[in-house]
Amino acid sequence: MGLLAWCNHDLCKHMESCEAIVLSPAKHEEVSKRCDADFVSLEIGSTVARLAKALNTQAELVKELIATITCVHDIGKALAELQQRLHTGCGEGKQISLVGHELISTWFAYNLLESLGSTKVQSHVKAAMAAGVLLHHAARRSALESYLKLSASLKGVTEDDVVKMVEHAFKCCKTLARYSSIKDEVMARLLYQLKVPYSVLDVIRFIANNMYSKYGELVAYVIAIADNIDAHYTRLDDSARGVLITRFCKV
Repeated sequence: MGLLAWCNHDLCKHMESCEAIVLSPAKHEEVSKRCDADFVSLEIGSTVARLAKALNTQAELVKELIATITCVHDIGKALAELQQRLHTGCGEGKQISLVGHELISTWFAYNLLESLGSTKVQSHVKAAMAAGVLLHHAARRSALESYLKLSASLKGVTEDDVVKMVEHAFKCCKTLARYSSIKDEVMARLLYQLKVPYSVLDVIRFIANNMYSKYGELVAYVIAIADNIDAHYTRLDDSARGVLITRFCKV
């Protein structure tokens, strides 16, 4: 069985689709057919511009980073325990909770950005981008509030989980194709931190307390647009329908 993002929703396809929506809404099949692609593009573009100005960073780089971060925002769902919940719950029609996957995705995203190096991504930009992952299910909440609410839900991560996450990210995210050389470093960072007590939570706590985490809300907004559109038109139910869908798309 492949990794799932949700019932009837392949994780890799979800990652690819979300990334594609951020990069070019008009070229995305579902967006072009069912949504106002120009409106989606304008909203993402204006948010990228606001974030670039706030972070004093080139808009082109900000858009590329948000696309990558959007691609990996659900990578925490690759954990064996969460996949077991999905496969069992979907098959038996049980209620499923994946609360806490945001923490693992945030940890992964930050280490991915760290591996790109300070010459590529400055520290305040990394913090804002990673905070966006932390906030992608936390509307109107600060990164610190999200961390405090979710920290009790953090699940144990195994070395096998790390390998799956890294392999999946570099297979499914097109924006990472040119950075294949950092794959081993990302793997090494994550595996090392697993061996250090509290290291995973320390990384997430650092992001949550960073003064630039407030800009994570802008990143989270772009993630939510792509996530909700892809989820709504891929899943076989209306669980992902919400304000963003009715704003941008036909329902």
